[in-house]
Formats: sequence, structure tokens, C-alpha cells
Amino acid sequence: MLIWILGAALQIGMPAAGPLVPMQVEAPEYPENAVMAHMEGVVEVAVAVAADGSVASADAGKKPNPLLASVAETAARLWRFEPSTGQIERRTVLRFEFSLKVEELEKQPQCVVGPSRVTVILPSTVRILGWSRYRPAHS
Repeated sequence: MLIWILGAALQIGMPAAGPLVPMQVEAPEYPENAVMAHMEGVVEVAVAVAADGSVASADAGKKPNPLLASVAETAARLWRFEPSTGQIERRTVLRFEFSLKVEELEKQPQCVVGPSRVTVILPSTVRILGWSRYRPAHS
């Protein structure tokens, strides 16, 4: 899993009771089984954030793709936000966008997971690009 620790620059001028400010972002690895099955999609995870900034709960809802939803929920639980001054539980939705790039490989067929390319779009979107390599079928 990939982790980013976001610096103090994000905190400047942001009140504790204001919008949720991510302090630690966790991006899931693209699951090898999902790459081999060519699974792509967007997983939106509803999170409840405790006063200390930790994620109290993470739920991907209907889970149209259980494998991608599972890794997205696991990653979302590891996010940390700027703490609030009150004891109020705050809520937000994190968006994980999984997409594949397929490359041709001249040797024998195989699937290579990673490295995953991850783009974080603050405050709440993570794009995960994984790729598979295959040998094209010859007629």
C-alpha cells in the first residue's frame, strides 16, 4: 500500500471546525485478481471521521464490485484528517477510481501488477492506474 503524509502547508488558514483536511492518505494497491479479470470502476466510500481525525467507519455501500470495494474500504480506514475542536463526528465521501492500461508483451502470457500509478486529488479522490501485460493472440 502507498501512503502519503501531507505536510503542515495544508493546515495553514484552515479552521479546525471547517472542512475535513486530509493529513494522511492511503491508496490501495490494484488487486492482482482484479487486474487479471480486467476489473475497473469507481468506488465511493462513505467515511465517518472521529474528533481525533481517525476514520471511525468506512462503507462502500452497495458494492457493485466487491473486490475493488474491499481494498478501497481498507485504505479509507487508514486515512487521517485534521482533528476537530469539538466531539462531533464528521462525514465525507472518498472516491477511489480504478483503471487499467493494457500493454502487449512479446514473450509468454503473464499478468504483472504494478507498479501502480497513483494520483491523489485533494481533498478526497485517489486515482489508481494498474496495468496488465499480455501476449496478443496469433492466428
